[in-house]
Amino acid sequence: MLPSEADISAAIYGAIQAYGWGYLAIITQNENILTLTTAELGEKLQAAGVRYSERMFETKDGISLLNNNGGLFDPRARIFFIATFSSHARDIICAAYKKGYRYPQYMFLTYAWYPPQWWDRETSPDFNCTGEERLEVLNHTLAFLHFPFVRFGDVNASTDVNVTGYEYMEAVQKHVDEPPFNFSLIAGAGFCHDATWTLAYALNRTVMELMNDEDLRQNASIASGLNSSDFSLADFSYQNNVVQQTMLQHLTYTHFTGVTGQVKFHEGIRDVDDLRVLQIQRNSTGGYDWVKIASVIINNENATDVSFRYVSGVSNDTVFPEGIPHDGIPLVEDVTIHLSLTILISLFVAAGLAFSIVCLVFNTLFRQRKLIRLSSPNLNYIICVGAIILYLDMILLVIPSTDRRVVSVLCNLNPWFTSIGYSLCYGTIVVKMFRVYYIYSNPSPRKK
Repeated sequence: MLPSEADISAAIYGAIQAYGWGYLAIITQNENILTLTTAELGEKLQAAGVRYSERMFETKDGISLLNNNGGLFDPRARIFFIATFSSHARDIICAAYKKGYRYPQYMFLTYAWYPPQWWDRETSPDFNCTGEERLEVLNHTLAFLHFPFVRFGDVNASTDVNVTGYEYMEAVQKHVDEPPFNFSLIAGAGFCHDATWTLAYALNRTVMELMNDEDLRQNASIASGLNSSDFSLADFSYQNNVVQQTMLQHLTYTHFTGVTGQVKFHEGIRDVDDLRVLQIQRNSTGGYDWVKIASVIINNENATDVSFRYVSGVSNDTVFPEGIPHDGIPLVEDVTIHLSLTILISLFVAAGLAFSIVCLVFNTLFRQRKLIRLSSPNLNYIICVGAIILYLDMILLVIPSTDRRVVSVLCNLNPWFTSIGYSLCYGTIVVKMFRVYYIYSNPSPRKK
């Protein structure tokens, strides 16, 4: 009845997609129940083009070895998924506190099945932080959970077992402390309840099929070594493969709404198509609560097509009041010039180019005239060429392209056009100015 732990990967993947994160760092404890989740999450991230890194430690070593070698936190990352049991999660959060990792610069993703107030329990001497210090890191942290009605929200949702999650919890709580029970309320109680109903549904359908299918009764009788064709479920033994397969088939097809949510199976594993996203938030009394903020709906069997849906009254602004944390990947923005400004600049450039070409032609046609010869026609050529290069440089700046290769070429050409055009045009003008200065400051020079 317990859903596969790996299904939580779909909820984490849904949140990553919803917030547009492109890089994730995973800190994993090397335990099968945890590595299975991170493996499935890794497959989903790769399929979506999301980059990720994974740091793994052995349970017997704890995080000290990774932390002392500087390898606990990926320095490129800002979003971290803690795939560990709660005792090691406390150590990781303490290490993050000492490094100054806080929202909104950093964000941690955790499991929501940790014990209540798990951050405020005892921890190893190497990572000695108070619960309040850990909460500074955990504030606005997201946590993920398979959704049972009996734990978070929707406790009054209708079911097929004639009791809502709320009513079931009340009934259990009523008897918890009474003799002969005297046991603590456990999270698995609701799953036990629905497991019993699952068996009841499957057995009931098996009884009905035995009643209505004469061939099945006959085969079941033969399998049990009975001569009678009036075989019933009361005659069943575990050596009777015919009835056993019938029971398993009806178990596979069982589908109802229990106190832990939708109960249905695929290849012997409970299907999960509705997961919960929770966030740790400060309440009105100054304490902290896990608050349900969203659902992640799985739309196909591969759990790669998911929908992230906020609950009523929740939005990005309420979840992340200081903005969605950044994933650490440098932002790349395409900045373009408005079309009207591009046209205006292009018109001025065209006029400037035309004037430069007219000057170049005029200088060529009339270079033998005395006035033109006195203005140094060869230097005039250089000035015109420099001006033309500078006008072309303006065109490079406003070419409306967002292709990365084109933009790269243009950005590399721009400083060359600017420096060469400026040197040719204004450098030559300075030379001419110096020539005039030299002539007039020397009334009787030799021919230069």
